[in-house]
Amino acid sequence: MSVANPTGVRYQWRFGDLNILGGTNATLVLSNVQPSQAGQYHVVAYSVAGAAISTSATLTVLMPVSITSQPASLFMRGSNDVANYGQTFSNAAFTVQASSGNPPMVYQWYRNGAIIPGATASTLTIPNATLADEGIYRVSVSDAISTAQSEDVRLTVGIVPFITQQIQGQIVTEGSPVTLQLSMRGNPTPFGYRLRRNGVNFTNIVGSQTTGAITLPNVRTNEAGTYTVIVTNAASFQPGVLSSNAYVTVVVPPTNQVADAGANVTFSVAAFGTGTRTYQWRFNGSDLPGATSSVLVVSNAQGSGIYSVVVNVAANPVTPLIAPATLSAQFTVNGQVTLASPQRLTDGGFRGALRGAVSNELYVIEVSTNLINWATSSTIRYTNSSTPFTDPAATNSLWRFYRARLP
Repeated sequence: MSVANPTGVRYQWRFGDLNILGGTNATLVLSNVQPSQAGQYHVVAYSVAGAAISTSATLTVLMPVSITSQPASLFMRGSNDVANYGQTFSNAAFTVQASSGNPPMVYQWYRNGAIIPGATASTLTIPNATLADEGIYRVSVSDAISTAQSEDVRLTVGIVPFITQQIQGQIVTEGSPVTLQLSMRGNPTPFGYRLRRNGVNFTNIVGSQTTGAITLPNVRTNEAGTYTVIVTNAASFQPGVLSSNAYVTVVVPPTNQVADAGANVTFSVAAFGTGTRTYQWRFNGSDLPGATSSVLVVSNAQGSGIYSVVVNVAANPVTPLIAPATLSAQFTVNGQVTLASPQRLTDGGFRGALRGAVSNELYVIEVSTNLINWATSSTIRYTNSSTPFTDPAATNSLWRFYRARLP
C-alpha cells in the first residue's frame, strides 16, 4: 500500500483505528501476512498546512488448504476359509480432515498413485475389502487457490494361514536327514514356523514363502516322535494354525552277517518313534512267511543272500500315509569265498581274482611258499563279482600259495 510523497509530508498508517508501529513511510509493507492482519487500512498525512485521512483499503488474507487430521493405515483380518480365501466381511474406511479459508474443498482419493473414480469425499469406504484392495492410499484436498496432499497410508488385508499340504511322516535310518515340508496360504508374509516334537516347541523359523521346508540333519533315535508345525503370520490368532501329526520313525538297520553253513544267524531291526509299527522280513526279495517281528532268526543257514525287512508305520484318519522303508543286510556263508583266474604276468608277477565275497568288505590276501608260514601280500576291497589282486613279489618264485581272509 502506498501514497504520493510530496516534500515535507509525514505519514502514519493505521490498522482500523490503531497506529501501526513504524508505519510512517509513504509505502506500508507487511511481511508474512497472517489471518489476524486481514481488515481495513488507512493513512493520515501531516504537513504545515494540516492533516488529511485517506480512504480505507481492505486487506483479505486467503488461507491455503491445510490437512488437520491425516488418514491412518488399516489392517483388516480376513477369512481363513479355503472356499473364501482372501475375503473379508468388513468395510475398510480412510478419513481425512482439512481446513481452508476458501471453501468449498474438493477431495480426490488415489490407490497406488492412480485415481479412484468417484472417490471424492473426505471418507473413502471400501466395502467387503479383499486382497485385491490392498495397496497404498492417499488423498488430495483442493480449494480455489491451493492443493494439499495427505501422507501415504497402507491397506493390508490379513488372512489367517491355512495349510494346503501337510507335513509327511517318514521312516529313516539313524544318521539320515529328515525334511518336513508343508505348503500354506495366508497374508501377509512372512510366515513363522514353530516345529514341535511330541508337543514341545524346539525350533522357530521365519520364512517369506508359501512353501516351508524344515530339515533336521543327522537324526538320532532320540529325535524320533510325533512332529507338528504351528504356522503364524500377522493375521494369526494365538497360538497359530497347527498342522496334522507326522510320525518320524528312526530305524537302526540290520547288519551284515558272515557265518558257517548250518549256523543259526540272527538279524534285528530297531525302530524308534510313535505310531504302530509292523515288520515283514524277506530273503532275496521274497517274503518269509511268519517273519513279522523286529528280530529274525535264520536256523541252519545254508545259502548266502540278501535279508531285508520292510518297516511300516500304521496311519490313522488324521495322519497322512507314511511310505514304508526297506532295509537290507548281506548274509555270507563261510567257505564260499574263492580265489580264481590265476595268471602269470609277463614281468614274473602273479594276478588272481577274489569271488563270492561280501560286497564292499575288506579282505586280506595272504601268500605262503610252504602252506605253513603265511604273510600278507595285499588288502583289497571286494567291489564286484570278480575283484582282481596282484602279487608283484612272485617274480622268480618256484611256487607260491594264496588264500583270502577277513581282517
